[in-house]
Amino acid sequence: MFDDPSSRNREPGINPATEAPGATRKGKRPSPPGASPACSTCARLIALLNELKGAKFAGSGTALPMVHARHLEFGEQACERVIRIKVWKWLGTEREDYLRPETLFRPTKFDAYRNEGPPRPLPARKVDPHSPADAAEERRRKEAYDRITPERRAAGISYARHAIWQTEKTLDEARMYLKGPFGNVVTAAKRDVDALSKKLEELRIELAFLEAGKEEETG
Repeated sequence: MFDDPSSRNREPGINPATEAPGATRKGKRPSPPGASPACSTCARLIALLNELKGAKFAGSGTALPMVHARHLEFGEQACERVIRIKVWKWLGTEREDYLRPETLFRPTKFDAYRNEGPPRPLPARKVDPHSPADAAEERRRKEAYDRITPERRAAGISYARHAIWQTEKTLDEARMYLKGPFGNVVTAAKRDVDALSKKLEELRIELAFLEAGKEEETG
């Protein structure tokens, strides 16, 4: 649990930063130029994008090396976070077509994407029906929620609730390591607690945003 993200899905003794592309390993066929090694994490990331957007991106292709590279560089949690945040910001807008692996995991854009905050529910307020400004604000509020279809919103709510439950469980496990004399593991556990706490907070914000849209839809 408390490992270095860059070491995940790596074979013992293999350094992906220095290994020549397509190098032949014992018992394995050489990979074609530009191909990424088989990676269950990358498959999960593509599946998440498909689930939230309602797309059918294949778990292979020209974008896979970019997904794999960002996963090795930043870790699975950062990649998952970029997918979640950009889907809820771009879905139903003119930028929806950019919700694809080759855009989200592009090296020149990824770092900026991972530093963005999640969309938040719009604060409810009393609207004056005779005020043009209030009417415009109400239209903006409705558009912000209506751009996400009920089907995609339901998929997002289902995912967020499960992810919150899973993150809470993992966070409890990480906190246990802080209560005993585990040496260097405590430092890693503290980093995990901080990262998981931030993830949990953002998942709750995203869930509130999606549920507010559902209330708007049914109201």
